[in-house]
Amino acid sequence: MNTENRKPLITNSRGEPITGRQLIFPILFISIPAVIAFWMEIADMWPANYISDLQAKWFNGYYYPKITFAVIWMTLLIICVIPARVILTIVRKIKNKKHEN
Repeated sequence: MNTENRKPLITNSRGEPITGRQLIFPILFISIPAVIAFWMEIADMWPANYISDLQAKWFNGYYYPKITFAVIWMTLLIICVIPARVILTIVRKIKNKKHEN
């Protein structure tokens, strides 16, 4: 098997292969909110208990832990993504200004 002609599985926007070191932040960015959401669900903390109570009202006394986990996880991801995008945009603008000068 010739490994020299194989394409990398993951590439960046410029077509360069992404190394394992560059994948650490996206993996942590996704897994840390998942761990927090799982912990909130297991510990029956707010907002997990509130979401479970709402589901019980809506679904005739039943609630679904997977839905509760998904709602909390997606909310945490959105809360993390917005500030991260703002910070990345600011950093890129500062870098572009330095390269222009």
